[in-house]
Amino acid sequence: MAKLLKICFIIFGFLPILPSFLKGLPVILLFLIAIYFGIKSNFKDFKLITLLIGSSLFLVNIFSLINTFSFPRNKIETILSLLIVPLSFSLLKKQIKSNHERSFIIVFSITSILLSIIHFYFYYSLGLLNDTSLKVNSFRTAVVEIPIVHDHPIYVSMFLAITTLFIPWFYKNINSKVKYLFILGSLLCVIDLFLISSKGVIISMFCCWIVLTFIKFHLKKISSKIILLGLFFITFFISISYVPTLERRFRELKIKTTYTKINPNNSTSIRMGIYDCVIKTIVKKPILGHGLGVTPQRKCYEKVSKHLYKRNYNSHNQYLGYLLIAGLIGFFVLLGFLLFHFKNSIDKKNDLYFIVVFFFSIIMFTENILERQSGIILFIFLINLFEYSLIRYKKS
Repeated sequence: MAKLLKICFIIFGFLPILPSFLKGLPVILLFLIAIYFGIKSNFKDFKLITLLIGSSLFLVNIFSLINTFSFPRNKIETILSLLIVPLSFSLLKKQIKSNHERSFIIVFSITSILLSIIHFYFYYSLGLLNDTSLKVNSFRTAVVEIPIVHDHPIYVSMFLAITTLFIPWFYKNINSKVKYLFILGSLLCVIDLFLISSKGVIISMFCCWIVLTFIKFHLKKISSKIILLGLFFITFFISISYVPTLERRFRELKIKTTYTKINPNNSTSIRMGIYDCVIKTIVKKPILGHGLGVTPQRKCYEKVSKHLYKRNYNSHNQYLGYLLIAGLIGFFVLLGFLLFHFKNSIDKKNDLYFIVVFFFSIIMFTENILERQSGIILFIFLINLFEYSLIRYKKS
C-alpha cells in the first residue's frame, strides 16, 4: 500500500495533461488509500480540529446553502475535493515522506513541459508561429481546442507558472546535470505562458519571483535590493511592451474607455463591468451572501450589457466570489485559511510552501480558481502536500 501511495502522488503530477474527466481520479485514489491507513490505525491519529481547519473552505460553501435551500449537485461535486483532500492528508500524515513531494514535483514539471511541447506542436501545425503579429486569441483558442489535454487557458497558465516556481527546488535538490534540462524546460513554459497571455497569472508569477529572489539571495544592502527590484520591473515592462501577445493584452489597461464602457473585445473592460455588478450584488446580502450555485449578479448583467448577460461570467476574483457566495463570513474564512498557511510556511521555514500560498493569494485577485476541478485540485493538493510533507522529513 505504501508503494500505491507513492504512485498516487505521481498520478497527481500528471494533472497538467490529465483529461478533464480524469482530473478527479488521483483524489479518489488518495481517499481510498487514506481510509485503508485510517482503519489500520483505528483512526487514532485523526484530529477533528485539523480537519475542520483544512476543510473550512468546503464547509463555508455548504453553510452558504442556507440562503438558497437548494442542492446544486454539480457545484457540490466540484468542490468536494476541498473536503476529501484535507481529510485524506489528515489520515495519512504519518505515511507521507519527503520522496512523495519529490516525486510529485519532478513528474508535475515534466508533464507541464510536455504540455508546452504539445502546445508548440499545435501552434506550428496551425500556422500560428508563422504569423508575425502573434494574435493572442489564436493561441488561447488553440489551448482550448487541443484534443485530450485541452483546458481553460487560466488553469493551463497556472500549471506552467507553478513549474517555473520549482526552479530553485531543482537547483537545490537535483545534483545531476538533468536539473539544467528542467530549468530550460521551465523557460519553454514561460514562452508558452507569454503566448497564452493570462495577465493575472503572469503578474502573479513575476511577484513570486521577486519574493523568491529576495528570499534566496538574502540581500542586506538597500541599494542591492533596489537594483534587483528595478531589474524585475524593467524585465516585466519590456515583456509587456515588446512581446506582441502580452502587449495586446496589457494595452487595454491604458485605454480610457476600458473603465467607462463595456467592450466585448476588451477583456479588461469586461472585468470592470463584472466587478461593478458583483460589488453591487454583494452589498445586498453582505453578511451571509447569496449561496452556492446561484449567479445573482446576472440581474445586473442584464441591465448593463447583453454580452455579460449572455456569457454569465463568474466574479473573476476569488475574494469577491466568496463574498458573493457566503458574505463576510465566507470572505474571512478564505482569508483566515490563507493566513494560516502563510504562518505555517514561515514557522516551518519552507520557501516553496510560502511561495505557492503567495502565488494563489495573488492570482485570486483576478481569477476564481476554486470553481473548476483543475483549479481546486491543484490548489488544495499543493497546500496540503507542503503542509504535511514537512511533518515527516523535518524530523528525519
